[in-house]
Amino acid sequence: MTFMNKNIILAVDDQPNNLKVIAGVLGDEYQLSIANNGHNALKILDKLVPDLILLDIMMPGMDGFEVCHEIKLRPQLKDIPIIFLTAKTEISDIVKAFEAGAVDYIFKPFNPLEVKARVNSQLQLFHTSRQLKELNYKLAVSQQELELTNVKLETLNKQKDKFFSVIAHDLKTPFNNVIALTGLISESLASKEQESLLEYVTMLRNTTDKAMDLLMNLLEWAKSQTGNLKFTPGLIQPISIIQDVLAIYQESIRAKSLIVKFDCNPDYEFFGDQPMIATVLRNLVGNAIKFSLAGGVIYLKVNRLADGSTQFSVKDFGIGISSDLLPLLFVLGANTGRPGTRGEPSSGLGLMLCKDFVERHGGSITVESAEGKGSEFSFTIPDLSESVNR
Repeated sequence: MTFMNKNIILAVDDQPNNLKVIAGVLGDEYQLSIANNGHNALKILDKLVPDLILLDIMMPGMDGFEVCHEIKLRPQLKDIPIIFLTAKTEISDIVKAFEAGAVDYIFKPFNPLEVKARVNSQLQLFHTSRQLKELNYKLAVSQQELELTNVKLETLNKQKDKFFSVIAHDLKTPFNNVIALTGLISESLASKEQESLLEYVTMLRNTTDKAMDLLMNLLEWAKSQTGNLKFTPGLIQPISIIQDVLAIYQESIRAKSLIVKFDCNPDYEFFGDQPMIATVLRNLVGNAIKFSLAGGVIYLKVNRLADGSTQFSVKDFGIGISSDLLPLLFVLGANTGRPGTRGEPSSGLGLMLCKDFVERHGGSITVESAEGKGSEFSFTIPDLSESVNR
């Protein structure tokens, strides 16, 4: 601690003449605080943290050794250098002084040049030591930040590998189909086979829809991981999101003769990021359709929980998920993609996107499934009204 750019020194001695001598030697260069006994010194130290303490050994009430012991028990003072002032010259007393925690000693009567030299030396050591501790702390913080950065880089590398894997494998199938179907369409046009042409065009539309769905997930995931996707919660109606999602999958639902039922109060509202919630629901409904058998039923439900949070659930009665695959569904880099009941491609990326978007809301996503009996995915969004309205 310094006062007006001067180091603060606490001098403790029961002899007024000794304090006068110390003041005369150090008063111009340092800010001095004085105490005439050990108890008063400790009272001063309740309010003051000096840069150095000059401490007499032989004092009535508490001697210097006792005062030094009390000082070393205080965390904010334990590193302050203490120089003992003593008339004792026995080796045993000097050893005892160092054992008590002193960094140096000065014999009485004082030699002004010696006092200045020893005080200057210990203050330089003290401030150098403190600077080293600060540098070590900053180095430790930098090391920790570097380790966190390395972890983030490793995660980004895994995500990059996942992207390449998805692009190489899952986009290859629909575009191969597009190439094949356009060839068949050309042949049908040449031979004027109108029925085959309609069938091929329908297949082409389904294939391009699946490719577009995968590309949307890839783009949204890329935005999310590079920090380009902003989280902007507002008041939204789940019923409007459900209707939009079902409109997207209308043709797929019709093709499998599925029945979709939903339970959602049309007037219900909650706070969330609408594009993110829509993406999560789009992926979960898409998976339910993909893994449902023809003529199956899908249930969608939205309700408010007791703690004010909003829970969505999507349940199907399709092929379900094996017990060995369940723990890997939300694990980055795990190979969880499976074809649907009609060979629909699946990358597993959609579920990673769902987990990311739900967690950005401070929520959680869970799954219950049994092979051959279907799956139920649920995600919960906490009440964000207070944070949004601040």
